[in-house]
Amino acid sequence: MADQYLLASRLTSRITFQKKVSGGRNPDGSPKGEEWVDHKSTWAEVITIGGEEGRRALADSAETRYRVTFRGYHKDIEPSMRVKLGGGKTVAITSLPRDPDGRGVLLELNLIERQGDV
Repeated sequence: MADQYLLASRLTSRITFQKKVSGGRNPDGSPKGEEWVDHKSTWAEVITIGGEEGRRALADSAETRYRVTFRGYHKDIEPSMRVKLGGGKTVAITSLPRDPDGRGVLLELNLIERQGDV
């Protein structure tokens, strides 16, 4: 759980929120389809809170869960977005943004990274 005050020294990871956009056309007139675009970036504390490995339908799979805490109350963060972590990892948001102290100073998110079909 986040402390009442999140020290700047703990915000060591740069994260980028991405949202899916659709529409538009290629120069030849064909539809572009959907793509992920960067929405906003911020400094955050990223903690690995657990992982799970298993075999599903004869395919190896692994999941890693993260808790991300960052400053500021961003009303535009949605569960349909994804988060780009350092090292090129892109992970899904699995929870609504949570305001742990009710003051609008911090937000917490739970994320999950799924790896499969190895």
